[in-house]
Amino acid sequence: MKDNQKILTIIILSALAGAGIAYLLSTEKGKILLAELKEKGIKILDEMKEELTAEAKEVVEKIKTCVLETVEKHSTINENSV
Repeated sequence: MKDNQKILTIIILSALAGAGIAYLLSTEKGKILLAELKEKGIKILDEMKEELTAEAKEVVEKIKTCVLETVEKHSTINENSV
């Protein structure tokens, strides 16, 4: 198959797929499917947000601990050198 034929085939198949999806989403079942997908997507995003928030809090606490340990270590070194 020549390159031009491949490109034309891809364009035709893409147009058919787009038309099929547009038809599906315009039907009642399609509207229900779209609503379900939207609901599931929102639920997944909320779960990810909660998990990332928890992870971020843990990272912040680790950073605070490292900073405090570093400050204590350097203040001890400075006290010993005086």
